[in-house]
Amino acid sequence: MASTSDVIQAVPGTYQLKNDFYRGYSGYFLSYPVTEKWNVGTDYTLTEGWTGTSFHLDHCSGLCGFRASIIKMHRYGIFAERQLLDWRNIFRISGKAKVMYENAENTWPFLDYGELRKVRSWRPENTGPYTEWDMYVQPLPGKQVLPGIAIRLQVRLIWRIYFHYEYGYTEGHREFQKFYFENHYLGEPGVTGIWSSDGDLQYRTWGFSVKFLGPVERFEKGKFELF
Repeated sequence: MASTSDVIQAVPGTYQLKNDFYRGYSGYFLSYPVTEKWNVGTDYTLTEGWTGTSFHLDHCSGLCGFRASIIKMHRYGIFAERQLLDWRNIFRISGKAKVMYENAENTWPFLDYGELRKVRSWRPENTGPYTEWDMYVQPLPGKQVLPGIAIRLQVRLIWRIYFHYEYGYTEGHREFQKFYFENHYLGEPGVTGIWSSDGDLQYRTWGFSVKFLGPVERFEKGKFELF
């Protein structure tokens, strides 16, 4: 009889990972003050689109949390930002709403659209006489427009130099990558696990900026503005 670790069963069905896996999330932005509390701007970001597995297993070894990516996402956005809190012209919190144009590119250009690339496999000589399986990634390059929201923290360090931390969420609607898990048990095919990613993404970024226009902000003792 097979032990629990010998029989690998994917969760049946197709799943969208709402928190897409990613590595580096880098970018640039330009912001212009419209009023004392409102800014508008544009930005560019680059990140990898990751898709991962989901299994119902007591012992899933290296399978749990496995992920892969052969997609890079270029995002060009416009945003409106409103100041929510200002403490002494040093620390600010603001809310952002944005719209982004996303261009998802295949990092393996020799693959045709929708072609599968094997990223991992296992055979009976490795796991025993019961199970063999393969994992594939399917890039689906293309374009889409996404809405997004974010909370931004800003700290003035010195002169015109600022530190920023941003936590945000984007809502996607077009699949840019799929992940497949195909397995056999005692020679019989099992349920193929399919997972997809469509741009739904929680992200956290930090960085530095320089203020080019307007006077240098001065420290104001006792200042505290909310909304």
